[in-house]
Amino acid sequence: MLFDYSFYAAIQWIAGALTIVAIILSGALANGDRVRSNYATNQERTKTGIFTGWNILIFAIPFYLVMMYIELF
Repeated sequence: MLFDYSFYAAIQWIAGALTIVAIILSGALANGDRVRSNYATNQERTKTGIFTGWNILIFAIPFYLVMMYIELF
């Protein structure tokens, strides 16, 4: 992938993919009724999904910082 694209494009794709995965795992795209029913039926799974989503977002921070550095300098 790095050979076909520039380094900046690869960083953008990685950061975007990590963000989308985090949003899907945390359940942020679900409506309120679905979130409440998921939490009521299985609280541990919901908490684990949210925790995993936040961890993936924290892992994506360096990619966003590199993108900001490239854009600013």
